[in-house]
Amino acid sequence: MAKAVASLLSLAMLWLLLSGHADALLLSLGGLSVLLVWLLSRRMPDDNRIIRPGFGAARYLGWLLKEIILSNLQVSREILRPTLAITPTLARVPATQTTPLGRTVYANSITLTPGTVSIDVDHQDILIHALIREAAESLIEGDMDRRVTALES
Repeated sequence: MAKAVASLLSLAMLWLLLSGHADALLLSLGGLSVLLVWLLSRRMPDDNRIIRPGFGAARYLGWLLKEIILSNLQVSREILRPTLAITPTLARVPATQTTPLGRTVYANSITLTPGTVSIDVDHQDILIHALIREAAESLIEGDMDRRVTALES
């Protein structure tokens, strides 16, 4: 029971952190969405869950937020250059996650990062489009892949 309450509170805190709204209507709708997500996640078998409340998930979300900010700055810098030095690239990045949910979280993390979009998810890799070649190269190096895979265990 304590685990269920911790899970619900973690989802609620995450929603509040990401939304930043304190309006009564938005709080009530946010509370309903948190409750719905919590109820749906409780119906999932334990082997399909990937992000459990805890330090590992919080550390990953913090790292992802940092990557989103850095990518935002990089894309903005490239777009604002007078010569428009973008280098659009298609690449396949390895996906070492063992569950479909793990690969989904990985693909969504890629898409959340400005300048990169997941196009196709396969069992072994993900086809991505990157606005800047360096972004594709950093994904191929596999730091994000390792971090998402670590969440599965």
